[in-house]
Amino acid sequence: MKTQIRKTAVRASLCMAWCVGQILAATGDGDSGKIVTFDVPGVGTAAGQGTYAYANNLQGEITGYWIDSNGVGHGFVRHVNGNIVSFDAPGAGPMTQGEAINIEGYIVGGYVDSNNVGHGFLRAPDGTITSFDAPGAGLQPYQWTNATGINTSGLIAGSYQDVNGVQHGFLRSRDGTFTSFDAPGAGSNTIWGQGTYVFWAQNLAEDGMIAAYTQNANSIFEGYVRHPDGDFVTLSLAGGGTGWHQGTVAYAINSQGTVTGFYTDANYTNHGFLRPSGGPVTDFDVPVAGTGSFEGTTPTNIASSGEITGYYADTNGGIHGFIRHPNASYTTFDAGPDTCCWGPGTWTQDRNGMGEITGYYVDTNGVAHGFLRRP
Repeated sequence: MKTQIRKTAVRASLCMAWCVGQILAATGDGDSGKIVTFDVPGVGTAAGQGTYAYANNLQGEITGYWIDSNGVGHGFVRHVNGNIVSFDAPGAGPMTQGEAINIEGYIVGGYVDSNNVGHGFLRAPDGTITSFDAPGAGLQPYQWTNATGINTSGLIAGSYQDVNGVQHGFLRSRDGTFTSFDAPGAGSNTIWGQGTYVFWAQNLAEDGMIAAYTQNANSIFEGYVRHPDGDFVTLSLAGGGTGWHQGTVAYAINSQGTVTGFYTDANYTNHGFLRPSGGPVTDFDVPVAGTGSFEGTTPTNIASSGEITGYYADTNGGIHGFIRHPNASYTTFDAGPDTCCWGPGTWTQDRNGMGEITGYYVDTNGVAHGFLRRP
């Protein structure tokens, strides 16, 4: 799970109560939108607790997780009418986390049991939850299977850690059949968590293409695209650094096969990139993004129109949402007022086909609140 068992340096290099926020800054085409923030009933109010929205579907349903006052995480689905349903996977211990939701309302994610072993799950719209482990996944404490993407055909993508601590990607078909894979160049060092990662909600296209990343033998990140026939295309942007946990990360892919993500340079600054199917690559930065270490631009989603959403860190480390329009103009926005320093701010996660953006806002007390931005 992103906050429990696989908190990698990607979070470090990238990286919580208002009821209604508003856009505080905009550039580009003058786009405006309405932002509503929300909290799951019973959510904790201490630092690191709160509501973390991760993904939304075309119907406007949102999934993610929330952390209660005891530090226990639970999954949730927020329906279009604003009603929120909390859920826990059977056998879950300290964490259940929704990662992605498809157009039918099926949710995938991961949970940690009482022995601190992570398992993947599929939650049907009627609330039925099916647990699964990828063949070869480790079943010792802090080993795991985690599902992070699902498309309309029910194909599920994710990654798992084996008994030696090496990461691998997987695809799970609707009938439960698994295909395990490793991208070329993936490392196998068991200490540093090297291997193949399938990480973000929009990592899986309708035709089965996957955009994700590896950590190679030198612990440098390399992006990749996996085609349905099993072929790989490696993405290593020229501006990416060659130091520990620098390099290229592919986060999202759209129906045209266009990929977005970021590369981290030698100073640990993030820069966005856009790669249409077949290339060439365009890199970009939100004009007001910071240029120092752990600052910069981090795209998280790309629409079929080519519109990209994500977040950026300013010169003070404050986090803000952004939209990059197809004409290369930008809209920036905040879901709340707190952007004083590294951590607080607007962490944009996903965007549906209607242009609705979801994610979470972190306040200065370190508490997270879910948000929905309607165009």
